[in-house]
Amino acid sequence: RYRNDTSFRCRLKNPTQLQNELLKGKKLRVATFENQKPMSWVTVDNKTGRLQGNGIAFEILNTLSAKYEFTYDIILPSRQTLLDQEGSIMNILKTGKVDMVAAFVPVLNIKKNKMAGKVRSEEEELKLQLQQEEAMKWKWGIELGQSQYVVMMKRPHESATGSGLLAPFEIDVWSLILISLVLIGPIIHTIMRVRQWLCGTKSELYPISACTWFVYGALMKQGSTLNPRTDSTRIMFASWWIFIMILTAFYTANLTAFLTLSQFTLPIHSVEDIAD
Repeated sequence: RYRNDTSFRCRLKNPTQLQNELLKGKKLRVATFENQKPMSWVTVDNKTGRLQGNGIAFEILNTLSAKYEFTYDIILPSRQTLLDQEGSIMNILKTGKVDMVAAFVPVLNIKKNKMAGKVRSEEEELKLQLQQEEAMKWKWGIELGQSQYVVMMKRPHESATGSGLLAPFEIDVWSLILISLVLIGPIIHTIMRVRQWLCGTKSELYPISACTWFVYGALMKQGSTLNPRTDSTRIMFASWWIFIMILTAFYTANLTAFLTLSQFTLPIHSVEDIAD
């Protein structure tokens, strides 16, 4: 008596698995524009001599390639145009010379030609109708990207209000102000000493401590007991007062505007910061 102990099992793949493995191991022919920065552009690998795609379009394509495990070769059209002409990117896709296009092309909405009512003969009308029917056979894929991008970042724990006292000016401006406060007093004293040496002992001479205190008092909008009688000293004192008035006016205005707005210190201020 014969006994069959052989068992057979068949595990069928579901439609989702079949769809995911449809492109596995295949090499696709991809067309793109040679220079359409920053959307898509092509460079040549110095080692292999093959074309390499760059840009946003190829970032999407590389993501799909890693997910569905396929490779691709880049083919450049002989004509850099979107029209259906011989050698154009639309023509080589239509004729099957490439499998897909990795570039940002406008979404084509097939509409009736506005000049259809102005044709002069039945032959032109028939030709126009055939062109529209041919165009309707195209099945375009869904739009994978948009021209508007939004960057989301984690909200900072601390606002910029804490650094408001130093915010009106940049660090370079603060450095120059500090240097001027340190040097202007000795400069005034030096000029007065040179004048005394040129004009004799009758010329007035303030000590360096008094000149330095005058510089600090002017910054605090305080008066001074010094009463210069020479023209050079008066010009230096007046110039410093005018400088302090302009400086404090700008500082007060910028500080008021900064503290009025509730701002946060963000690490990104321009597109270059995102690229870095």
